[in-house]
Amino acid sequence: MKTILKPFLCLCFSICTILAIGQSGSITGTINDPMNKPLEGATAVLLNQADSLLVGFALTDSKGRFLIDEVALSSYILQISFLGYTEINQLIDVHTNERIDIETINMEESDINLDEILIEAEHIPIRMKKDTIEYNAPAFKTSPNADVEELLKKLPGVEVAKDGSIKSNGKTVSKVLVEGKEFFRDDPTIATKNLPADAVNKVQIFDKKSDMEEFTGIDDGNESTTINLALKDGMKKGLFGNGKLGYGSEDRWEGSFNANTFGKKTQLSVIGAANNINEQTFSFNDYIDLLGGFGAALSSGEISLSGDDFDFDSDQGFTDAYSLGLNFNSTIFKNTEVVSNYFLSRSDKILDRSSFTQNILSEGNYTTNEQSVTNSTNNQHRLKLNFKSKLDSARLITIKTNFGLLLSETGRMFDRTLNGFTGTPENNTVTTNSSERDKFNYGIKANYSQRIGKASRILMLKGNIASESNENLRLVNGLNNFFLS
Repeated sequence: MKTILKPFLCLCFSICTILAIGQSGSITGTINDPMNKPLEGATAVLLNQADSLLVGFALTDSKGRFLIDEVALSSYILQISFLGYTEINQLIDVHTNERIDIETINMEESDINLDEILIEAEHIPIRMKKDTIEYNAPAFKTSPNADVEELLKKLPGVEVAKDGSIKSNGKTVSKVLVEGKEFFRDDPTIATKNLPADAVNKVQIFDKKSDMEEFTGIDDGNESTTINLALKDGMKKGLFGNGKLGYGSEDRWEGSFNANTFGKKTQLSVIGAANNINEQTFSFNDYIDLLGGFGAALSSGEISLSGDDFDFDSDQGFTDAYSLGLNFNSTIFKNTEVVSNYFLSRSDKILDRSSFTQNILSEGNYTTNEQSVTNSTNNQHRLKLNFKSKLDSARLITIKTNFGLLLSETGRMFDRTLNGFTGTPENNTVTTNSSERDKFNYGIKANYSQRIGKASRILMLKGNIASESNENLRLVNGLNNFFLS
């Protein structure tokens, strides 16, 4: 009897456990202001009572309603917050898979300075500040030595693709700022893959206006979804960064580092990476530029179109990749700032291919031996220097410059031998070719804007200079040998 009863009890216990794990409830409610009017955009955050970790969150709609769904059965802290109102914390036990509708919550205006609220209430995971969603980075647990990309993957509403591109609530993020300043050009992945997550205090996501719209107040339709990384106070003094180094079998290695110093007026960052494991140390745009542009990349076979996606053949062969970047931003005077960065990338690639083909016919068999060796080296330098000065409330000057230099060398040897039915060579083709490419380009854009009378009247002077030079040299040598049987 005991033999039968024991497995039966174990089975019942397992079923009950699975059912308990699978159960979940939901929490809904209404948030109003002191006048009993709905508060749109208030934040409702659900924290685990045991460790205060974020479980879920929601923003109220135009009727002040919120819904947090798929909540596991447990005890929680419901945290309600809205800028300018006193934060409310409420204990909630979710013990059923039914929806829990809490009583209407009426917020009370805070008599404390708003800046003090933001500083003291650091445990609030998410809050809405006008048109900005602000995440409290320490509330989202990441692994030791994690980068910002791992942190972003933890944030509700934020998606990070395999290539590092970022979306917030379905909108593509085009810029990542650090302390409100540009960080290494307009490539968000440079910041997210190189800055340590534990240096970040707040992640702020908003639609950034263009320089012209900020100055004139006139919507020009050039807003861009932007992430600003606000650093912890301790990271704004002195030097911080991290690095990694790895070594494996067959002499495979990789390494990277970053060093940063961020002050009130000056930011300086240096990043570097190198490896021989076929990992690109630069972005997609850098890769296309190294190949000589999108058209050249397609014709070379390095990338191919597949539906709406790009397939890279960069994993063929053995590639040593190196990159080094320098970012310097400074506020020279009160309303004058300089943004500059330099980026160097290099790749050395060796591709060795061999093939043996046998054709079986009624008359006999013939074979083909082919071998090719390709060596390519690419060096790219990119420099960007921007200057912006607000002379006064009515006058603005901006100057944007960029310089690029690409040096590329490729050498290829191809050897093919056709063996006849008797196994003796019938013909042999040996082809060698080499190519060199030097590309230099620069662009300078200057803009002077001044308000005249009414705010909608703007005097604008623009100047634009751009140039590009391309030098290509290709040498081809072919030798065909025919053998008499």
